[in-house]
Amino acid sequence: MTYLEPSNITNVGEILPYLNVVMDNIFGVGLLVVFFFISFLSMKEYRTDRAFASAAFITMPIAILFFIMGLINTTILVGFGIVTVIGYFSIKQ
Repeated sequence: MTYLEPSNITNVGEILPYLNVVMDNIFGVGLLVVFFFISFLSMKEYRTDRAFASAAFITMPIAILFFIMGLINTTILVGFGIVTVIGYFSIKQ
């Protein structure tokens, strides 16, 4: 598949949507998953449910930002919202 060459990309806000188009809309989802796992693994001194909840709460604002930038679609945003709600109820017990 042939893509247009990026002719006037001057900042990160312009290159990320281009990368997402070139990578068939998996770039934003991949970045979210990477953010989630890095934040989950960085909370290793806490219990798993608390680490999961904190990773979900850290990833959700990033998902909202990516949705505004057009890097993810509504389904992915709702999915991360569900993960955040599951994280909330896992520590609520």
